[in-house]
Amino acid sequence: MKKSLLVVAAMFAAVCANAQGSWTNTVADGLEKDAVAFAAGTVLTEQVPGMTIKLAGATDWAVKGLDPETFTGADGITYSKNYIQGGTNGTSTGLMHSSGESSHIQFTVEKAGTVYVAAKFGNNKPIWAAKVATAEVEELDISDMSAYLYTYEGKYIKDDGTYGGDEAATEAQYAALPLAVEPGYTYFFWVSGSKLMLSGINFTTGASGISTVKAAAEAEGTIYNIAGQKVAADYKGLVIKNGKKFIQK
Repeated sequence: MKKSLLVVAAMFAAVCANAQGSWTNTVADGLEKDAVAFAAGTVLTEQVPGMTIKLAGATDWAVKGLDPETFTGADGITYSKNYIQGGTNGTSTGLMHSSGESSHIQFTVEKAGTVYVAAKFGNNKPIWAAKVATAEVEELDISDMSAYLYTYEGKYIKDDGTYGGDEAATEAQYAALPLAVEPGYTYFFWVSGSKLMLSGINFTTGASGISTVKAAAEAEGTIYNIAGQKVAADYKGLVIKNGKKFIQK
């Protein structure tokens, strides 16, 4: 294996864990631009305790961003601005592109909690996520993910690094976007019109990922159930709106 590949592999092998089970990758110095980091479809099973990540798509994931600076995400973790990405653009309807499966990440977790996807988000590139029962994934038509959209439904990154812009931000932003997760589901995360420029992933276990849902609710001013799914105003039960939990009758 070339030195550059060894260094890139070290990016995902570097672990920072705490009592709650969080992890983030760090990027080593000396990476070479365009070096293949991982083959398309690589499944990472040992780098993130309690979490399995698939670097999906029709093309390999390569080193594309070489930036010596760092940024701090909403999770308080410091990430390198270096990033890797697949070679096929995501779409607004699903995960198929004219040249094959769109680049995206998909993951499962063993415990409920919050996953932060740290990346460079293009200012005019809509952001998407989907939540699918793991038992249904093998039969899933990835060309149409509209029935499974979850928390991130095609809006833009804002200039303050949060999600929910109706119009494109003035420039690309480095950010760590949260997603409430639970066992039994497979989660898909991608951007349309571009490749996901991935800098890191942080997973923190918790009862329900409520803080993630609160952040999303504050960003969009909408109503969410405790699973992080957007619900209508006539929904009955425990909901989160404007960052506060209450029972809606």
